[in-house]
Amino acid sequence: MRISIAQRKPRKGRNMRKFQHFIGGAYVAPVQGQWFDSIDPYRGEAWAQIPRGTAADVDNAVAAATTALSPGPW
Repeated sequence: MRISIAQRKPRKGRNMRKFQHFIGGAYVAPVQGQWFDSIDPYRGEAWAQIPRGTAADVDNAVAAATTALSPGPW
């Protein structure tokens, strides 16, 4: 049985997980502060909120990776 997007019910409250980006060794919120719901395909409900990354988040991740690799003994 397929559930259409219109039939999906968000599961808000204590069971809803909210993830963040992991950049530079720390969990950080997305630059623009936006998340989107991840849908559990079995239940057809939102089970978590995932950060909506933007180019600014990518720039931060690349800068953190460059900093981490620059002084290394590679």
